[in-house]
Amino acid sequence: MPSTGAAKGTGAGSADLQAREQRYRKLNAELEEKTASLLKEADDVLQGVRQFGRSEIDTPESGEDVDANRNHCSSTPWEEKCVDVPCAVSVHSDLESNAEDERPLAEVLPEPATKLSFKAQNRYLKAKAQVLQEEIQRMNTELSNFHEDNSRLRKRIRELEEERNRLNRVTSSHSAQVERVKKSLEETRIHCDALETERNALKKDGETVKRAANQQAAELKSAQTRLHKTAEEVERLRTDLERLRSSARESSDSMRRQIDQLTADNRRLERQKTDLINAFKKQLRLIDVLRRQKMLIEASKCLQLTEEEFLKALDWQPP
Repeated sequence: MPSTGAAKGTGAGSADLQAREQRYRKLNAELEEKTASLLKEADDVLQGVRQFGRSEIDTPESGEDVDANRNHCSSTPWEEKCVDVPCAVSVHSDLESNAEDERPLAEVLPEPATKLSFKAQNRYLKAKAQVLQEEIQRMNTELSNFHEDNSRLRKRIRELEEERNRLNRVTSSHSAQVERVKKSLEETRIHCDALETERNALKKDGETVKRAANQQAAELKSAQTRLHKTAEEVERLRTDLERLRSSARESSDSMRRQIDQLTADNRRLERQKTDLINAFKKQLRLIDVLRRQKMLIEASKCLQLTEEEFLKALDWQPP
């Protein structure tokens, strides 16, 4: 809601302003601490000036400087929590002059300055007091600026607080409307839940019908595929049958020719068989003759027959 965004922006701005205020307060504390240190140092310097004023003719000049500082203090305006440093120096010097007069000069002057003449030491202390006065004046100016910033930030914080209160009132006025919107939103959510339940049920039914339709489509596709395969198989078998019939006719003619060829080959083989049998018989007779010749040769060797007797025995006539 716009009021919520504005409240967030206001809260962030307030936090930033508070952080800046804390930072300025810290700087203010540091400045006050530094101011106290400078007060102490200025007090030491002024006491040194008073010591020299007692012993030198320049003492009225020192008194005039102190009076000038007092006049400056009375004419310088200060903000809240601001310390009047020059006035404090003068008053503090007047109240504790008797106690501070007792301090040795070595605690105020550095070691090289103790070797100078009284007039030179007096001028050194005056110059140092002037520098401290300028430093204190500068710090007072900075502190005044810090106080101005702090006042401006406080004013801004008050404005933001008023804005926050206004936004809180606006937020409170919108609370009833927000409650009504929440109630309406709850009723709408319940109605949406009911519609979601109904939608899920319808979705499940639709998925069931879709699965059944997909299953039927798959079965139909499978049946069509089987039908196509069966038709292709029938066509292939018809082609094979025609080819087998043609092949059977061709094979019957070929078988007839083969039978005729085998019959002729059989007859030829029968003739060859007869010729072989006759040749075998002749070979047997020749073998028998050769066997008898062998026997006769062996017998002739044994009986030492003459050639003529051998020829007679063989019944063989020379040509």
